[in-house]
Amino acid sequence: MRRFCLLLSVLCLLVAVCVSFAAARSLCLEGNEECKLRERRVWPPPNENMAPLQWPPKWNPEPMQWPPKAKRTDDEEVELENEVAAKFERLWPTIRRYLERHYMKPELE
Repeated sequence: MRRFCLLLSVLCLLVAVCVSFAAARSLCLEGNEECKLRERRVWPPPNENMAPLQWPPKWNPEPMQWPPKAKRTDDEEVELENEVAAKFERLWPTIRRYLERHYMKPELE
């Protein structure tokens, strides 16, 4: 029974792949412009705009950051530091207990 189910699933997968290829081919035969363009592509590309990727890629020393970082004012910076310090003060006892429980060796007397 298991083999039959496996065979049936493989057969269904094969049929699905064949149907998708047939549909793609029929689109090309019907005159789909994108498909025609894909068939006419030449490699290597004739112009510089479609040049192949350079390997190894050139190293970019300053990668773009998205969203771009906005400069904070001094007041915003101080406010952010105070928020972080307050959160740390609130969480420190929990962090310390966790570290002691899991990472500190028990002192032998």
